[in-house]
Amino acid sequence: MSSLLWAQLESHVDPAVLGAITEGVWEMVANAIEHSGDDALIMGQVYRAHRGGLPPDHDDRVQVVIGDAGRGIRGSFLATGTHEPESDLDAITLATEYLVSSVPDDPGRGQGLFTTIEQVVGVRGRMIIRSGEARVAISAEGHTHEAVPFLPGVIVALSLPLYP
Repeated sequence: MSSLLWAQLESHVDPAVLGAITEGVWEMVANAIEHSGDDALIMGQVYRAHRGGLPPDHDDRVQVVIGDAGRGIRGSFLATGTHEPESDLDAITLATEYLVSSVPDDPGRGQGLFTTIEQVVGVRGRMIIRSGEARVAISAEGHTHEAVPFLPGVIVALSLPLYP
């Protein structure tokens, strides 16, 4: 994340939101590097979505998007043989569960995505996970999912209010 954006956010944003941003960026980048495969492209973007008004404008949000063009969540599970999800939706759902990981023989793995979701939802944020032919949106209102055209890799997007 650029130091200019971080400096702007740090002086105006609730510490819980900063924690969710930090956890989310760390987890998404680490997962993309670890699970996307040897030749995958990883990209990311962080920006402030301003919808007008003066602070504290409760519509102001910070958006974080990290994506990779790797094997996807289901592909990662299948490659390691840890789980055999029948669909991309099943794989995303499985990946969001506590202590579920595609990394075999490493107790304690599978907490990062779960923790990120808790932090994001805890500050009234939203998270979207897209992999293969599935898209899952997660918020305090619950989870929604839909079938989408196939996309290699994974895209995770966080949308967090600057003023929860």
